[in-house]
Amino acid sequence: MILQDDFGIQMEMDLESEVTDVGHVLDDVAQRNYEKGVCESLVSSIKTLTETMNWSVDQAMDALKISEEDKEEIRKKYNIG
Repeated sequence: MILQDDFGIQMEMDLESEVTDVGHVLDDVAQRNYEKGVCESLVSSIKTLTETMNWSVDQAMDALKISEEDKEEIRKKYNIG
């Protein structure tokens, strides 16, 4: 137990389990936020390429090497192309 071993704070098993659960939730939220940031960055890049290079959305996605699966998800989620 990290709190007990590192800080001398004794914990009951229920509290330790709850702390572990909260840690997992925070990890999941961080992962979702990271993925959202990546998607938003890709969408921004797609829009920039379509505007500056006069490319279609498909051409921009191909240039960014976005997989077919991700292309569909991006189109639906961000309503582009």
